[in-house]
Amino acid sequence: MTDFVTLSSDEETQETATTTRSTDLLGDNWLTGETIYDYLAQKLLDCLVIDPIVFQQDIKEKGIWGSRVDLGCGLVVVPIHSGDHWFTCCMDPRNGVAMVLDSLRKPFVPAIRDKLLQIGQALVDSLLPPGTKKPPKPFLIVEAVTEQFTLQFDTASCGPLTCLLSEAMYRGESLFFDRQEIREWRQKAHAFLTSADVRIQVSPLQVVEGKPRKGARREKKKK
Repeated sequence: MTDFVTLSSDEETQETATTTRSTDLLGDNWLTGETIYDYLAQKLLDCLVIDPIVFQQDIKEKGIWGSRVDLGCGLVVVPIHSGDHWFTCCMDPRNGVAMVLDSLRKPFVPAIRDKLLQIGQALVDSLLPPGTKKPPKPFLIVEAVTEQFTLQFDTASCGPLTCLLSEAMYRGESLFFDRQEIREWRQKAHAFLTSADVRIQVSPLQVVEGKPRKGARREKKKK
């Protein structure tokens, strides 16, 4: 059974969401996980986008949550939050491989790798269509060749670059972006997320029996 968690359409919630978007998207501010997830989930409708809250909690206890209940086009986008930094991972569960793109080229934290392996294996085990041949080897995590994608040049562009790189991977476009392109992305993303009452669906990919998700970020607050 699928649990749907939506962004409320009441005026108070809309006003709060718009204020948050203006605060983190406009200027040179650090982006919140909610903004990154909402943007990618709405822009990449054919992809399964994993809610980055998965990096803040135990998968075995809370499960894995994402924008779809299936693999969609096959590309799975995983925005990764580590410390004060954002980067992205694009997974291909059908072939059992995932590519990590970190715009700061930071050393890959073992705990993040372990979490990605958990996500990848769960996708392979539970979401591949019946009859699909599963990858013969354990799920593989690789880091993208650093010369093949853009390098971050400040302390606040990791969020925008996470979104830009994810979109570019999906569309097969250039993985290089300059400061002007990042500024333009912020303005367009702000307009996109605040132009309408965008409803976000967060669905469980790995259901934990007897332990329903509590305190979901996008649930309507009780008055």
